[in-house]
Amino acid sequence: MNNLSINGETVSFVSKSGYFLIFDILFSEKLRDKSFLFERVSPLNIKEIEAEIFKWSDGELLGLYEANINDVIHIEIINKDKVFGTDTGVVAVIDWYSITDFLEVFDYNIFVDTYSITQIQNKIGDSFAIISTPSMDKGFEFCGSGSYFIKEI
Repeated sequence: MNNLSINGETVSFVSKSGYFLIFDILFSEKLRDKSFLFERVSPLNIKEIEAEIFKWSDGELLGLYEANINDVIHIEIINKDKVFGTDTGVVAVIDWYSITDFLEVFDYNIFVDTYSITQIQNKIGDSFAIISTPSMDKGFEFCGSGSYFIKEI
């Protein structure tokens, strides 16, 4: 299973909860500081969580998607509708049940230096994916900061 995309590869992950959250990895520290919200609030209250973490935002920084439980999910990011936003062009896609564990081990600075996901895989298995934009002029719709939509393929 491919959990990391840095050159436009398709990623795959398993959803055990039926929901997955997508967010810019730059926000991982803010999410970690409020990780108790993910244990206390259901996925259906994502706007409440977003309002608590990003008080300055008008929404669409976190994306919540529904999936079939235990299905292997294959996704592609396309520039179609405003569903989630990214500043860095690197997003994490995490199964709802694994969010707090992911935030516990993920280190933004280490990741951007190494692109290593071994520690995350050891903690949560295949319940996540990290997708980095392949950069401009490579033929991909996901090519930098902006607002994007998830397409299951």
